[in-house]
Amino acid sequence: MAETASRSASGPTRFPPCLCSLREPERSDALAAAVAQAERVFLALDYDGTLTPIVSHASAARLSQEVRKTLALLADAEDFCVSILSGRALADVRSRVGIPRVIYAGNHGLEIAGPDWSHVEPEAEHRLAELRSLAQRLSDELTTVPGAWVEDKGLTVCVHYRQAEEVSWPTVHDTVRKVCRGTESWLRVQPGKRTWDLRPSLECHKGTAAAYIRRRLGLDEAFAVGIGDDVTDEDLFAALRDGLTIHVGLDHDTRACYRVAGPAEVLDFLGWLARVRGLAGTGGEG
Repeated sequence: MAETASRSASGPTRFPPCLCSLREPERSDALAAAVAQAERVFLALDYDGTLTPIVSHASAARLSQEVRKTLALLADAEDFCVSILSGRALADVRSRVGIPRVIYAGNHGLEIAGPDWSHVEPEAEHRLAELRSLAQRLSDELTTVPGAWVEDKGLTVCVHYRQAEEVSWPTVHDTVRKVCRGTESWLRVQPGKRTWDLRPSLECHKGTAAAYIRRRLGLDEAFAVGIGDDVTDEDLFAALRDGLTIHVGLDHDTRACYRVAGPAEVLDFLGWLARVRGLAGTGGEG
């Protein structure tokens, strides 16, 4: 495990230039100092669009070696808990990151796993057959739309249309609404970045996943940092409103208090975080 060096109090701690304040900029120095001096830090990260760039097909989203190295450095520190909360299936996101000490939440928090424990929402498991039927119907209906495809993630379903021609997007929207008609009592249908997410309508999302992890690991008092790029990350930002919340990108309004331009700036921030926490072996911008 990485050892945490003593943190210096020789001068003011300030956020890196990549971080843009969206509200109360006068609190920035105090927040930066709180991050640097906290006894423990809970870090919650989205995957697609946050740790990796948005790509044309979900299968192509891969972590760079630099991001993986920085995440591993943070995860190995005794005073850090690193979690990755994704809309991907848990097995998928865990295999893509591959860092043993990270906590993984898949399917928007319906399934969560640590190094030696796991949790699945039981009500979601009860809907597996219905979700599989919806996935098949959507797949059949969308065969006429080149570039649109349906991902059956077990506990949830995702309709992707990033590769489809823009003229066909209304067809995708209409198809999703038609196939999902009559499921309002149990299904949540949410648009994303050229996606439609279908999942059981439970009080379970990235915000509740973060709360579950903190409660389970005794991290309720840890300083929380949440970073994400999509509308599904807004629940996380609401849950971590007393900590540091960072939206990635410029594409929509957000509950987050800060914004960065893209995944490259997320890496800059994580490098800054490692340095102000006194971890050895970090480079990048000062």
